[in-house]
Amino acid sequence: MSQMHSELLKWLKALDDVWPSVESYLLSVTKLSSFRAYLDTYRGLARSAKIDKSKRAEVEKMSVLAGEGIISLLSDVFEKCHTSEFVKDLTASEVDSLLRDFEKSVNLLFFYWVGEQNRNFQFRTFIHFLDLEGVGGKIFSHVDREIYVSFSEDGLRFGDAQSDHIPFLAPISRATLTPFFRTSFSELIAGKDLSEKVNIEKRFFARIRTVQREICLLVDEWEHRNAILAVEHVETREGLRRNPSEKTKELHAEANRKMGEMRNHLACWCLESFCDFQDWISTLRLCPDFSKDTQAELEALDALLLSGLQKIFLPASVSRHQYDLRAADLLQKWAHARIKYHHDDLATHLALSSMTLAAGHEQSNSDLLFAFMARKSYEWRLSFDPSSVLKSFSWSYSLKSHLFYTAFFTVCIARKLNPEPLDSFWLANVLGLLQMPETFPTRETLAVRELKFSKEAGEFVAGEAIETLARIRQTDENKECIEYLTEQFSKWRASL
Repeated sequence: MSQMHSELLKWLKALDDVWPSVESYLLSVTKLSSFRAYLDTYRGLARSAKIDKSKRAEVEKMSVLAGEGIISLLSDVFEKCHTSEFVKDLTASEVDSLLRDFEKSVNLLFFYWVGEQNRNFQFRTFIHFLDLEGVGGKIFSHVDREIYVSFSEDGLRFGDAQSDHIPFLAPISRATLTPFFRTSFSELIAGKDLSEKVNIEKRFFARIRTVQREICLLVDEWEHRNAILAVEHVETREGLRRNPSEKTKELHAEANRKMGEMRNHLACWCLESFCDFQDWISTLRLCPDFSKDTQAELEALDALLLSGLQKIFLPASVSRHQYDLRAADLLQKWAHARIKYHHDDLATHLALSSMTLAAGHEQSNSDLLFAFMARKSYEWRLSFDPSSVLKSFSWSYSLKSHLFYTAFFTVCIARKLNPEPLDSFWLANVLGLLQMPETFPTRETLAVRELKFSKEAGEFVAGEAIETLARIRQTDENKECIEYLTEQFSKWRASL
């Protein structure tokens, strides 16, 4: 164990020792009658609830008391561990790394904290009620540098006095997938009698249920936080519409910036857990030693995770949000973990191909995609509609690559629906996918990314897509769509 890791554990142990005092400050707001009224109307935004003017003085007094009290306790944590002495030989980057790991763990603790068993009373409620956003104080020194902690609605920040980063937060999988459950089930039951094997499997079954709950919690947090961002965005947009001025323009631009930055942060945080959970699920599903009941529960968990993951694509495929490429890297990791068990799932392979290209790796798995096309449609699966994945990162690679993915998607859907033709729903889906890059702001520096495939392979996919469209009986409702798609695929084929 490294010295830095040992120091981190010392910090966490010291925090655990003072946690009852920290929690007493968090709960101290319940002593104020104004807090009850505030909580009844609070909906996650600092201004979503009002405080009676006659009560503001006592709230301000409590704000100073609680804020300074928690900062003092955190300062005591580092003083007890003789942190200033330990870090004097560390570089600034090493100290920042240590603080980041500590910040992740502390904020995971605050994420799970709920006051009085009321989900509306969370850490952010405490921050908003006492208006502690940005309030901070010094906790220790490093050479000629002062290290501070400051409050944020999203957790605590550790760093310089000017630090304004989005607080780091450890993935919830860290709290759920403890070392015991990351150990091979087959190894755990090896040499055990029947009773011990049953008890170990019961523990895994219970943990599977726990992970199901955690995924639901994660999706709920994702939707709640995105709703808050949307409200802030709409408010500034309406303010700009009603009163166009430099100030309202700046407010709206800041809301746009915050929404984009926070969505990237939230997406990557959720995806870290989804990747861990998917790898765990795939590993367990490959294990032949589980009972049928446990296997069925794992299958349900696998489907739940897939459903939750697709929520991540909505801001991109619907609201045209451009995720940074950290999200593409994590989605690659998720796809590889899913393919461990679902090796015949073309939807995941197609998602992996586009994510690999989006992340900047030109040599993607196009050969494997063509191998799927050579097989009968009953020999592979489409476990989900991959169009939302393809839409989300369609801005990040060349139009030639995007047209390939669109044509390939068209052919695959048609083969699965055969002998039925593509109906109006799937035609609209293909059209929306084809036109998606045009709806994003331009990213010319990224458009050079190319999926590697031969001219013959491209012509084959384009021809298959055109033939697929030709087999659809045209009506007044679909004629224009079919003709447009046929024209675009024909132009692409001619340009190869």
